[in-house]
Amino acid sequence: MKTTTTKGLLDDELNPKILIITGMHRSTTSLITQWLQRCGLFIGERFIGSDPANIQGQVEDFDFLKMHEHLLEKRHYSTTGLTDRPIPQLTDEEVEDLKALVERRNKEHQQWGWKDARTCLFLDVYERILPFAFYLVIVRDYTATINSMVMLQQQVDRRKFQSKKGVSRLMWKLFKMKRLKKPFEVHTEKFLKIWIYYYKTILRHVRLLPEEQYMFVHYRQLVYNDAELFKKLTLDWHFSLHYSPFARVFKKELLHRPSNIDKYVRDKTLIEKAKAIEDHIVYLLDPMNVKIV
Repeated sequence: MKTTTTKGLLDDELNPKILIITGMHRSTTSLITQWLQRCGLFIGERFIGSDPANIQGQVEDFDFLKMHEHLLEKRHYSTTGLTDRPIPQLTDEEVEDLKALVERRNKEHQQWGWKDARTCLFLDVYERILPFAFYLVIVRDYTATINSMVMLQQQVDRRKFQSKKGVSRLMWKLFKMKRLKKPFEVHTEKFLKIWIYYYKTILRHVRLLPEEQYMFVHYRQLVYNDAELFKKLTLDWHFSLHYSPFARVFKKELLHRPSNIDKYVRDKTLIEKAKAIEDHIVYLLDPMNVKIV
């Protein structure tokens, strides 16, 4: 365990309290953010609506989401943020744009936060412009996460196919039907690489932070003991919140039982890397000590 430093954490109580909610796509970040919103944390005014893959609604702050998408698009990356490669460094002007967005929020709210999985790709920048921010890292095992990602991608591909006509539909039938019929064979290894990259990036980032500034959490911890995280937020991090049971947002039936994906991974070293990351994360989930698998 690394040595704890304060980094001036408690010496400026006048600064707004900011919670950065981060984690991999499809790792229940929306679910936990919805709970925090019920507890009184401001997480934005404009959000993405619900869709077939997330019927409870997504809670990405629209302004942060669009900012991240713009930065990715300028670098010719997918705006989904689904990448296993580092993002080229931001320009000084782009950093100032992020600062301006943060400053607007600070003027409007004494405590606030945001959630967008793409935040993982810009953690180095946020560490510089928000040195006192707190990080809530949402984790989910790679098997469940990638099951969810593959099933979502299959839905996206099915809608694309249904929208095609004529020659375009024929081309789909000839060259892309494997995406619909055998999606795990097509997508699993790619998504596993992304899962590994995201959590390696997060783990590298938190090593630079005082231990008081971050916490790893799995939704199962909140099912059995939501009071522990609420206590961390209110007593340790001094957010002013009102308790709302996690059970009010948790719908067990929306989380599908995952199937084993290891057989679809040709490069078995990726599985070894993923399991090593999971072992590290389980350690960081203490003191609640709930396994993520």
